[in-house]
Amino acid sequence: MSFSDWYHRRLTCLCIHALVACLGTKFCEQCEDCFCDTCFKDQHSKGSLQKHTYNEIVPHCSRCKIYAARRTGGPLENAELCMRCVHDQGFLRREVSTLGTVPYVPKAVKAHYKHLKMTRKSEQLEKFNKSRELKLELQSEEWNATQIQRVWRGYKDLRYISAFLVQKRSWLEQRNVDAHLRKELGYQTARLCGRGQLLESDTARETVMKKVPMWSCGTIADIILGRSLLA
Repeated sequence: MSFSDWYHRRLTCLCIHALVACLGTKFCEQCEDCFCDTCFKDQHSKGSLQKHTYNEIVPHCSRCKIYAARRTGGPLENAELCMRCVHDQGFLRREVSTLGTVPYVPKAVKAHYKHLKMTRKSEQLEKFNKSRELKLELQSEEWNATQIQRVWRGYKDLRYISAFLVQKRSWLEQRNVDAHLRKELGYQTARLCGRGQLLESDTARETVMKKVPMWSCGTIADIILGRSLLA
């Protein structure tokens, strides 16, 4: 049984005029029972019952606020009136049939479905927020990992460059120390004959060229560069 069906059964009025069960429009707080408009007026017209108060189960007439609203739309626009107020407005019987009918939907049912709608909306919003937070968390972790890698690589590159510069500086200093040996006559004579002294600051090319006579250096250079001897 749906919530609406359960509420309709609970809010039933055993009408003494229609001799059938109909849906109530008022809930008497003192009697703790539901009544249609006719039954409430008849049973609360005398004595202390006239002081009883009620809660509206369904929307009531926007004009008299005594009876349940039955007609709306058409010339009434958004107004919801009971049948008595509709006839007081001068509508003929054939004109009344052209008006819209106010659906019998208890306020509690409206409130229930409104609450369900708000609950679903809240759950969807919460789900969206969780998904967004998870996405931002993953993006944050990825960004943090990237930053860590960037810092680490920068640190490694800085150490490598620092070591390279120290080595380069040391080589240049040694090159300046060995420069006066290269200008000596004995060194140059030995170099001419292919018996040059190996120095600490020599490059790989200089180390190879010192092992061959000066007149063969061109041939060795061609071999190193991969040029053909027949070209």
